[in-house]
Amino acid sequence: MSLISVQYMEASHFMGGEISYEHISGNDYKIRLKIIRDCGGIPLGTSQSIEVSSPGASTSYLILNRVSTTDVTQLCPGQVSKCSSASGQFGSEEHIFEATRSLPPLANNGFYTLALTGACCRNSAITNLQNPSSHQLYISTTLNPNLTLKNNSPKILNRAVAYFCNNKPAVISPNAYDKDGDQLKYSFVNPKSSATNPIPFSSGLSVSNPLISSSPITINPTTGEIRFTPSQQQVAVWSVLVEEFRGGIQIGSMVHEMQIWITNCNNNPPVINPVSSQIATLGSSLCIPIVATDVDNNNIALTAVSGLMSQGATFVINSSTAGTSAGTFCFTPAAANQGQTYTVTINALDNQCPVAASSAMSFNITVSGNCPKTGVSFMTTPATCGLNSGTATATLSPAGLSPFNYLWTGPGNFTAYTQQITGLAPGNYSVTVIDSRGCIGQNTLAIGRADQLQQIGTVTHATCKLKNGAISVTAVGGTPPFTYKLNGGAGQPVGNFTGLNAGNYTVQVIDVNGCNGQATYVVTSSIDTIKPTITCPPNIVRTMSPLNASSMSISLGNPVVSDNCAVASVVKNGSTSYPAGITNVTWTVTDTSGNQNTCTQKVEVRGKQTSVSIPIKGGK
Repeated sequence: MSLISVQYMEASHFMGGEISYEHISGNDYKIRLKIIRDCGGIPLGTSQSIEVSSPGASTSYLILNRVSTTDVTQLCPGQVSKCSSASGQFGSEEHIFEATRSLPPLANNGFYTLALTGACCRNSAITNLQNPSSHQLYISTTLNPNLTLKNNSPKILNRAVAYFCNNKPAVISPNAYDKDGDQLKYSFVNPKSSATNPIPFSSGLSVSNPLISSSPITINPTTGEIRFTPSQQQVAVWSVLVEEFRGGIQIGSMVHEMQIWITNCNNNPPVINPVSSQIATLGSSLCIPIVATDVDNNNIALTAVSGLMSQGATFVINSSTAGTSAGTFCFTPAAANQGQTYTVTINALDNQCPVAASSAMSFNITVSGNCPKTGVSFMTTPATCGLNSGTATATLSPAGLSPFNYLWTGPGNFTAYTQQITGLAPGNYSVTVIDSRGCIGQNTLAIGRADQLQQIGTVTHATCKLKNGAISVTAVGGTPPFTYKLNGGAGQPVGNFTGLNAGNYTVQVIDVNGCNGQATYVVTSSIDTIKPTITCPPNIVRTMSPLNASSMSISLGNPVVSDNCAVASVVKNGSTSYPAGITNVTWTVTDTSGNQNTCTQKVEVRGKQTSVSIPIKGGK
C-alpha cells in the first residue's frame, strides 16, 4: 500500500478511539478505553489513566490495565505491518484497557465525565488539524448514575481507522450498538486537546467540513453513516458525538474519534445496494438480501456488523464471483428485542492491491410487538413567516401504553426524540413512535409556511435614459397594514416607487406582525436612435451700415427643434458680427441620447454700391 510519506515524531502516536462503560451491578461499572495507535510512534504502556469528574466534586483518576492488543493494519498479501516489523511502511494497533469503578448517584441528576487527558500526542501525519503533533488526544464519555434502569454506553463496532483512495466515493460508519435499546444520535464535533481546548482546523476546513472533499460530507444522524469524496491526498481526524436518549431524555454521550487516510490510488470501491429502514415483528423471520458490485471486477468480501449478531442474527454469503457478491441478513426477533431499534452496517472490501477499497451501507431495524395496526396522528402549527417556528406533536393511534419512544427525522438531518418538536423549518417530517409493548406507529407530515408574504409587481421601464421608470407592488398574504421599502430605504404605506433610473431594485414588504417578503425587479431603459428635428431661422439679407464698416451685428433668431425624447442642447457655429458677403451658419441639435441633426442658415451682408457710366451710342 503506497500511503502518504510521513516524518514521524517520537511520541506522536495517537490516532483515535473512545471510552465506553458497562453496568455490572449496584453502582459498579466496567470502564473500557480503546485507543488506536500509530505504530510509527513510541509504544503504549501497559496501563492508561482516565479522569473521572462530576459537578461539585474533586477530580479523581482511574488506572486501566491493558487487556488486548490487535494489529488493525489493512494489508495486502506479502506486506508487513510496521506494528510487527520496523521494515513495515505503516501500521496501526487497537489497544483496549479496562478497570472497574464504583460510580454512586449524584445530586441534582448530575453526570460523571470520563475523559482521557494528557495523552501526548497526536500523530504528525494528520493534515486537517493545525500543528497536530503538538496537541494531546482528548476523548470523553458522560454517564448518568441516577437512572432506575442503569445504563450501558453504546459500543462502537467498527474500528476507528480507515483507508480510502483519492477521488473515489467513500462511505464509513462507526456503528454504535446500545444493548439497552436507547436511541442514538450521531453528529460531528470539534476534536479537542483538553476539555476546553478545541483544536483549530487547517485553513478552509471546519467541524462540518473536516476534510477536503469534492462532495458534501454528510453524517446520517440515526445510523452514523458518513459519506464523502476525498479530492486530495490527506490524513484527517474527525470526532463523532454519539448521544443516547431514553424516553426523549438524553442520558449519556460518547465522543468517538476516527482517523481517515486518503492516498493516491486508482481503485473504485464496491457499491452496496441500499436498504431502507426495516420493521421486524416478534417471532417472524426478517431476511434482507444484500448485493455488492465492483466496476473493477475485483473480488468482494462482505461482512455484517450489528449488535444483533450476538442475538441470533445471521449473515450468509450466497454467491461471490469477480465483480459481485451477494448475501442474506436474517433475524428473528425475540421478546427481549421488542420496541428496540438496531443498526446494521454491511462492509464491503475488495482485494485489489497495493490499496484495497472499502465501502459501507447502514440501515436500521426496529422490532415491533404483536400489536394491532397502529398509526400516528399529529397536531401542528406552521412556520410563521417562513421562519423556523413550526411545531408538531405526535400521538400513537389507537392509543398505546406508556412510556413511548419517539424518533423524528426531517430536513437538514433534523432528528429529535420527544413527543413534541418545535423550531421547525418548512418541510416534510417523519416520525416513528414505539410504546412499551413494542407497538410501532409511523407517519409523515408537512410543516407549511403561514403568513408568507408574496408580491405582485409591475414595472414601467425608463425611456430615453431618463429617470422616469417606476415599480408598483401589491402585497399578497400576510396581515395588513403593510410597509414597503425600496433597496432597504425608508418605509412607506404604498408600494409605488417612481422616478427610477435603469437598474436592479429590491422591494421588501413587511406586514403588521413583522413577517416579510421581498422580490427583485429590473428597470430597463429603451435605446433611442431617432435623430432630433431642426428647422433653421429664415435666411437673412442686410445692407452694411455704415457703408464703409468691415462688419455688422445681426440677430439670427432661433431654430425650431423637437425630439421623441428630449433635446439636450442647440448650438451654432456663427457669431454675432458678420462681414460683407455671404456666411453659412450651421445649427446643431443634440438629444439626451446623443443623437444629432443640423441645418444651415444663410446670412448675406451687402456693402456700398458703385456707379458705372455706360456710354450711349448715337447720343449728342
